[in-house]
Amino acid sequence: MTSEDLPPELDALPASLTEPTPSNEAAAFARAVDDLQHTLTLLTVKDWGLPAVNDLTVGELAGHLIGTQIAMAAELGLKGAPVNDSTDHIEATRASITDASALTPGEAAAEFDRVSRVLTDHLAQLDESGLAATARFGPITADVKFLLLGRVFELWTHDNDLRRAVGLGRVEPDQDRLWMMTRAVMPLVRLIGDERIRIVLTG
Repeated sequence: MTSEDLPPELDALPASLTEPTPSNEAAAFARAVDDLQHTLTLLTVKDWGLPAVNDLTVGELAGHLIGTQIAMAAELGLKGAPVNDSTDHIEATRASITDASALTPGEAAAEFDRVSRVLTDHLAQLDESGLAATARFGPITADVKFLLLGRVFELWTHDNDLRRAVGLGRVEPDQDRLWMMTRAVMPLVRLIGDERIRIVLTG
């Protein structure tokens, strides 16, 4: 799948959904990483064993997120990152989930930051042809920019999973990220739901 494979409805969004100042998917991903990194720094030892989501504790979810960064680095061909071929999204990061249980929250935040910087530094150097190149993340093969939008959504979702588990307020994506995710997903929603689904975007 590439951005060009999306149906023509992609360009038929309401005029009221105004496009923000242009950015790119790599920058949007970096901001999602920064948001999650900030949340990780707020977690305490008391939070670590609280239930989060997908039968994972807060600490295990932090490990899963570290694992997704390692997996993406591997798929992009960066050295030193092992590839796990499991088709199960959680099981593919099981080693990192296990490792995180032995870390303090501060150590986990530092590890997430370390592996994320490898990714974001690499992505920041990609030009348009690099972002349009085909890559894989788990079961999905698409251009890099499409995969990055999926990762932006994943990091934002799990950021709020962590915050909900420990009683922190929600975080929302900036207008730029919301625009990118909306343009990517709405044509797919239309294909899946046809006329049976009505979506109202409230900002």
